[in-house]
Amino acid sequence: MWPMYSGVGWRMDVPLGCVVLPILCFFCGIHTISGEACYQNLTATDKPQIFTSPGYPLKYAPNLRCLWHIRASDPSKVVVLETLDSMIHTSIDCSEDTASVFKGPSAQFSVMVRKWCGDIRYYLDASNSYFLFFRSNSKYENRGFQVRYYQASGSGPCNRDLVATRNAQDLISPGYPVGYFHDLSCIYTIRAQQSTDRIQIDVVDMHIENSLTCENDNITIVDPSLAAHVVGTICGQMTPSYQSSGPDLQITFNSNSVKETKGFMIKYKSILNSDCGNDKLIATDVDSYLVSPGYPSRYYSNLACRWTISSNDPRRTIEVEVMYLGISGTPPACNEDKLEVDYLHSSSPNEVICGSSTPTQRFVSMGNTMLITFTSDSANEGQGFYIRYRQVQGNTSSASCNQTLTATGTEQVLTSPGYPHISLMSQTCSYTIRAQTGYHIRVTLNDLDIERARVCRYDSLAISDGTPTLDELWCGKSAGEVVNSQRSDITVTYSIDNSNNGHGFSLKYSAVRETASSVQTMTLPTRSTPLYLSSPGFEKRYPRGITYNYILTADPRQQIRLRVKESYLRYNTANGACLSQRVRLYDGPSSASLQLKSMNTRQYGWCALDLPVFVSSSNYMTMVYKTSNFADHARIGFVLTYEHGNFNDMYPYTCGGIYLASSQGIAITSPNYPQNYDSNLICKWTIWAASNMTEIRLAGNFSLVGGIGANCGEDYLTVYDGAAEPTNFLSKLCGTSSDTLQSTGNLLTIVMETDSGYNGKGFRFLFYETTDPLPCGGSLSASLTNSYLRQRIRPNTSCEWVFTRESNDTYIKLELLSYDIGMRNDGTCGADHVAIYDGNSEASARIALLCGYRSVATFIGTGGQMMVKLVTGASPVGYGFNIEYSSSAAERCSTKDRRATGLVAYLQSPSYPNQYESNLRCTWLIDSGKADYIVMFNILLASIVYSDGCKDDYLAAYDGMSEASSVQLGKWCQSVDRTETQHSTQQYVTIVFHTNEDVSGGGFRLSYWRDAKAIEGGSGALGTNVGAILGGIFGGLILLAVVIVVIVCVVKRPLSKGAKSSYGGGQAAPAVTYQPQRATAYMHPPSTSPNAYAYDNRTYDAMPHDHFPQYNAHPKHQGSNYKVQDHEYSQPGPAHDNEYAHLGHVQGHDYSQAGPNQANTYSQPRPVEQDEYSQPGPVERDEYSQSGPVQQNGYSQPIHMSPPRYDDIQSAGNNDLSVSYI
Repeated sequence: MWPMYSGVGWRMDVPLGCVVLPILCFFCGIHTISGEACYQNLTATDKPQIFTSPGYPLKYAPNLRCLWHIRASDPSKVVVLETLDSMIHTSIDCSEDTASVFKGPSAQFSVMVRKWCGDIRYYLDASNSYFLFFRSNSKYENRGFQVRYYQASGSGPCNRDLVATRNAQDLISPGYPVGYFHDLSCIYTIRAQQSTDRIQIDVVDMHIENSLTCENDNITIVDPSLAAHVVGTICGQMTPSYQSSGPDLQITFNSNSVKETKGFMIKYKSILNSDCGNDKLIATDVDSYLVSPGYPSRYYSNLACRWTISSNDPRRTIEVEVMYLGISGTPPACNEDKLEVDYLHSSSPNEVICGSSTPTQRFVSMGNTMLITFTSDSANEGQGFYIRYRQVQGNTSSASCNQTLTATGTEQVLTSPGYPHISLMSQTCSYTIRAQTGYHIRVTLNDLDIERARVCRYDSLAISDGTPTLDELWCGKSAGEVVNSQRSDITVTYSIDNSNNGHGFSLKYSAVRETASSVQTMTLPTRSTPLYLSSPGFEKRYPRGITYNYILTADPRQQIRLRVKESYLRYNTANGACLSQRVRLYDGPSSASLQLKSMNTRQYGWCALDLPVFVSSSNYMTMVYKTSNFADHARIGFVLTYEHGNFNDMYPYTCGGIYLASSQGIAITSPNYPQNYDSNLICKWTIWAASNMTEIRLAGNFSLVGGIGANCGEDYLTVYDGAAEPTNFLSKLCGTSSDTLQSTGNLLTIVMETDSGYNGKGFRFLFYETTDPLPCGGSLSASLTNSYLRQRIRPNTSCEWVFTRESNDTYIKLELLSYDIGMRNDGTCGADHVAIYDGNSEASARIALLCGYRSVATFIGTGGQMMVKLVTGASPVGYGFNIEYSSSAAERCSTKDRRATGLVAYLQSPSYPNQYESNLRCTWLIDSGKADYIVMFNILLASIVYSDGCKDDYLAAYDGMSEASSVQLGKWCQSVDRTETQHSTQQYVTIVFHTNEDVSGGGFRLSYWRDAKAIEGGSGALGTNVGAILGGIFGGLILLAVVIVVIVCVVKRPLSKGAKSSYGGGQAAPAVTYQPQRATAYMHPPSTSPNAYAYDNRTYDAMPHDHFPQYNAHPKHQGSNYKVQDHEYSQPGPAHDNEYAHLGHVQGHDYSQAGPNQANTYSQPRPVEQDEYSQPGPVERDEYSQSGPVQQNGYSQPIHMSPPRYDDIQSAGNNDLSVSYI
């Protein structure tokens, strides 16, 4: 009975019948993801094809069981499988997610040949039938794999017989240039097409795992004509050339299972026997051989051959041994044919050899290069020569490997021995860097290229200052990282073995006073090959409470790819859930850019054990890593790689992209255009021009849901003059309109954002590069629909825009959304400014002259046209302006005179309750209509921009017909909730509202009415001859009434409403002091707004008399003391519906009404039963005006009273009200 497949510990020779058939038993459980088959039969042809895991390159699903059967269409050929990309969740023995390959004609007679997880890549070409099985568990999914398959003759492209012609051909390693595969053993036999020719090979590109003797991965060149002697064994990054001695040459390529890099490209061709070029040879620790053309046969006449031999390690020298010599000529003159050894860069004379030499001769170079030349004449050719060469240990000193260095304020450079040449010597170097006491040391890693391994166990660069804070350990390829010491000295330790080494390291160090900040920023330039980045202190220490900002950069046409290789960010060890903040990625040069979503996990950033992939849409990417203040397991951090390239084909975007502008217009559209775009989009288009001297012009139409202009709501486009950074903001587009925009440099970015609601049509733009500035000035029509004028400043500009209203019954409204134009140091406008005119030319009245930096100012014209003029000098400062223009029915100032009557009327600022305009000077004259009436008013609400002394924006009231000749009653700015009642002393009040050209507020609203002027010697503004009225009305009862009136007058003098005036916060007339006589009098506290007193809905307790403020009254009433009696309520201003107009316990006065509606007034004094209100000022509808005691709603004891609400006052609006006065 076959055991069920477990995926753990299977031997390479286990029959597939023990594995695959049980797999086939659960085909019913094979998943299909998004319509992708998880079980397929594939046929390999000569043309390469690709299959991938479900969901690739984003993310495979959990609990998958997938199987692919790949067979050759021609049974005589083999199937070639190349794993182009693989990222499968890593686990011990690949026990969780795994891919396995079996070979054999059927499931019953097959064996497992490979099993893997992680990022390992394999190449297989040993069968005409393969099965690939893929399994995933329930967590930690990754991007999966991509496999290329095709059929090939013989044993596949890794073992090939090649024919060389006079034209050079390419030979590449499997997987080049992405990377070669594990466990390769490839043999390439090259034969010249002409049997009399020889073979020449030139290694033009090679990146193979390096080692001292190339014992790991290597290329070996064998010359069959020399009894299968090895001509050369090479690895690392060499580019040598070789020539065979006959028509055949053999190349072998071997790789192990440790490391794969790019691979190689070799050009091969046939050459004439007599050809002898200028070849470059590489000496390694392995013996290599050089022979004369035609060896072991006779060499040719008239040769002039040159071979330059260089050591693989620049610190090593070259040893050359002449194993056989047969050259025509007589030493030492060697006048016929000769072999010459040139030591190069040395004063030693050249070695000249000819004749026959036995035993061998040995030569050692003075440096790391040596030149060998061979010349022959036209006769007497010999057999030639046979040379062996290798690199040997030179006379190097270790003095530079262990040093003590001094850090200063100037950056200095420290490099590893031999940098940037590859070193294959085992060595350990220690550098101590010291600074003055009180200073710290900053180290910036310019370049690191050494072998990478877990915990850097082979090669490493360590930096430590003896504290737990700085203990870095780096390996692999890296650059750009910055560390700061806590002490004034650090130790740099560099350790490498003798294999797989790179260029070494280069770093900068300097002394600084400041210690490491809690926010550290590093700029990391990318390369075309991946660079590694480990989180600070990974596997050594955990830096607590620090924010690391990594800014990755690339060339303009490149994207950046970041792949997380290992992640152990704080997580729940039971289920892998996140416990820490996510590492965030941004699609731009700062964290103000748009967040990046992972290509495989589809999440913003990552945490826990996730292994995401991120691809930028431009040449910038920013990563923000914030560490917590505690750590709860040993390994916290991550390892990732980053590189630049063009990844659009591998990771296609659903929207956005990178575009190169040309002089011809290129169209871009929103997704699905002209159909509606999708919800929840964040798309970015990066447009750039190749020349730094050109700009990008963008023109087109758009229709997006929600808002217009600066009030964009749901969906909108943001255009940036450069990268997508707030400081580069150019425009925000929404609604339905068209626009033309232009950058000031060779980069422009468009970002589209949509919400989850309704969608619109989107946009279509044309873009092209240009050297012409955007047209400046022109005529614009102001309609009821908002339009926009945006202008970036340029040198030596003079532009005029004339706005014309579409309808004669409207006014032009210009809202300056923002402007940034240079200002002089003294705060005045110089050569750079914007002027706004109330007409169509500079001869019109100038409303404003603007410079500096401002936002939101509004201007309304008084006629049919307005003009905006922009002027700049030779070196302007700032970005320009953004204006929203339209026509409005609102006048700039409706300054018609107002007539005050017995009804409450209202006056408000232009555009109220919206923001008022800039540069207003509005004056209203309010007339009571009669010389014996005065004007009463309340400021109900004001929101005016505050300034010291109310010198900029303000509301002012004057006691008379003009501002110049009248006494100021009050002046207000900032916020006013409500003032107490104000009044004039004569027939007129002048109201002035002034604003400057700066920011605006909400404006004001006030109420006004008229009242009878006080009679001299009477009881106040509303006093009347009560005795005369009573005598006329009651006739025969006058005597009794007079007696009653006299008694009342003796007991208590009546309170006059008109005697009291609040100052309202501005300049006011001299004060008369109200002197409350009882501690139980009820007053209203002042509002929190300066320069005003206000009511609200709260209940107020009694205050002792020494806490009452002093109130100002007009000079007319000075000298009178007004006594407030127990339980009386004094509330100026109009009252509202169902409010009571009684005076409690007031003796000696009737209540009559000045003005209309005099019926039903109180004609005799009476006691008020309960909680009655004393309220001067007009009283609105439903007032109680009958004589006699009040039967209902009467109250006999005082309570804490809440004053009327402002909302009630405001809700009255401009309704006609019948107002009676007490």
